[in-house]
This record gives sequence, C-alpha cells and structure tokens, in this order.
Amino acid sequence: MRVFFAIDIPNSICKGLQLIQCGIPGVKWTNSGQFHITLGFIENIHLSDFEELAYEIQNINSSSFNIYLSGIKHFGSGEFYSYIWATVADSPELCDLHKKIDSFLIRSKFYSRKHSFIPHVTLARIHGFSNQRILNQYLYNHIGYNSETFEVKKFNIYSSHLRAKGVIHRLECSYTLDGLRKLI
Repeated sequence: MRVFFAIDIPNSICKGLQLIQCGIPGVKWTNSGQFHITLGFIENIHLSDFEELAYEIQNINSSSFNIYLSGIKHFGSGEFYSYIWATVADSPELCDLHKKIDSFLIRSKFYSRKHSFIPHVTLARIHGFSNQRILNQYLYNHIGYNSETFEVKKFNIYSSHLRAKGVIHRLECSYTLDGLRKLI
C-alpha cells in the first residue's frame, strides 16, 4: 500500500484554484477533491505496519498554524511528466511539521524520501506538452495569485491507489494538532 501524509486544502481555496485550471489544452488538471500539501510519502507499506505507524505518529507534537498559497509555478522538462503547482508561502511552522514527520519516518523502517520538501498544491500534470509559449503565458497570467490565509488544525494519512483512469486517494487517519490525537 502507498500512503502519504497531507494537509487538506479548504473548499473555498479549492474553488479559487479550480477557476484558474484552464487555458492550457491537453494537460490533466487535478481534481479539486485531491488538492493537498504533501508532508511525507511511503512507497510501500504492509497493512500491519501501517497500523503501527498510524498509532506511533500520534507522538508528534505540533501546534496549529496559518498558511496561504502564493504564486503558480511549473517544474519538470515536459518530455516526460511535468507539473503546474501553487506554491505555499514561506511558513516555519509548516516546515517544522514536515521535519517532525520526516524525522519520524527516518527513525522508522518506512522512510522513502525522494525529493527535497517544496510545499505546494499540484494543479496539473503535463505529459509530452511542447508549447512553452502557452505555458509561459499561463504562468504570467497567474503570477500574482494569492489565496486567503487558512488555519492548519490537522493532517491526514491517505492511501494512494493507482488506476488506469488516475489515482484514487482514500482517507485512512486524521490527526489534530494542538495535542495531537488520532481522529479516525
């Protein structure tokens, strides 16, 4: 089973992001129900190990904090897959929560970090797109994007199931901040 730790994006911000998911033909826009900020990822975990992990993660100590999205960017070469994403404005509290989850995973047998932490919300996946002018115009049109500020009060663990028509995320557990405890 593949799992990831994530912060959900509030509905009001999801609606705003949906409004800018247009103007580039041929890209695969992310379903707004899957908007999230990934805090950690485990490529392969057995169910019995997951139950242990879901219990142990409660020992992370963190407080709620405020964040907002600021700017639209792109990464990847376009030859294979590349992405359009909304960046998260600098947040020491978000980075601290990520470091705590990352440290927990490093100490456990489940660590599978592949990339440095760049907090973002994926808006689109691009495969084989070659019209750089259209992409550059899209990025320019949304250069000043800023969401409203929102409070992060919890994080979730989702399982991720790859299907031919796309990925399916299933909520497995939720944890409140400010006295971390498992909700589901």
